[in-house]
Amino acid sequence: MPTSEFTPRFFTEFFQSIHANQVNNWDERRFGQENRSFSVDNAAFQMRFALANFDHYAWVHDQLSDAPSRDYLIRFVLYKVLGHTHVRFPQITSEFRQLYNSVESYLVSRATAPFPSQWLPVPIYVNHYRLPFCGNTLTVNTSDVSLLETLLFDQYRYRQGGVDISVRPGDVVIDAGSCWGDTTLAFSARAGKHGRVFGFEMIEENLAVLRGNLAENPDLAETIEIIESPLASTSGREYWVSSNGAASTLKQTPGEGKRVISTSIDDFVQSRNLPTVNFIKFDIEGAEKDALLGAKETIRRHKPTLAVSVYHKNEDIIELPRIIKTLYPQYSLYLHGVCLNYGETVLFARAL
Repeated sequence: MPTSEFTPRFFTEFFQSIHANQVNNWDERRFGQENRSFSVDNAAFQMRFALANFDHYAWVHDQLSDAPSRDYLIRFVLYKVLGHTHVRFPQITSEFRQLYNSVESYLVSRATAPFPSQWLPVPIYVNHYRLPFCGNTLTVNTSDVSLLETLLFDQYRYRQGGVDISVRPGDVVIDAGSCWGDTTLAFSARAGKHGRVFGFEMIEENLAVLRGNLAENPDLAETIEIIESPLASTSGREYWVSSNGAASTLKQTPGEGKRVISTSIDDFVQSRNLPTVNFIKFDIEGAEKDALLGAKETIRRHKPTLAVSVYHKNEDIIELPRIIKTLYPQYSLYLHGVCLNYGETVLFARAL
């Protein structure tokens, strides 16, 4: 597919989208009551960023290995400019809405108080759910949004056409950003008893929920190990935790939060003498680039499948694919999302 197709497709869909009036296209679970106001300032900022980086977007567009991924990229950029009243993502179907509305059917009990940290406009409750997943029955404490995206929409699995990218039986998995453990348990369920999952999480309030979820799923927990360290490009770096639940971040300046010491994936793999690494997921609130750079040798040697969040920073969607292709040019790249908005967009890289 020629590079030049990105520009005409973008502008054709841009002018079509301006006249669209999308309905039933708002994530009330995440954002509460719909706000249909249009921010001219945000639209202008995002359009300036898009125009300044058109060559980079075109390069990413060319590197994506199938039409659904290329379609998603164009909607991703359009949504950032025009928002939910004008742009609908391709995954928003009637089946999507059925799953979106099914969350309560898996509810066992509701939390009596909100989670200690709150990072969304609506209160976040970590409820008790039970659901079938990959031949197992998972019992998890998580939020409705996390259950929906991680487990019901299977965020870290790519399925389009004949392409199916996910953790496989027997895989050795690194879960960079375990949070409450729902992704970690899902990976364990897919990897099976002959697999191994190493989850990285160091936020105390997240760890408390994670440990409870491991205790609720003892068979899956047997193949899981949690490492309470942040991932970075180098080991031994000092950070202080800015605790905010699933949206927690790290600071390099001393503060009131917990002090933690970084680990690089390369050093971790070497220290454990891991014979292989098959799958690495990165969702660490904007620190994906740094963690990727700390996995250079692991990627070059083992060529693991990668599932990388590319929505935390504007530049992620154009910088992270280039880093990955530089580390191993033979990776095939795919892009998808599981939200009503551009959040939770994941870039997959699979070795040929």
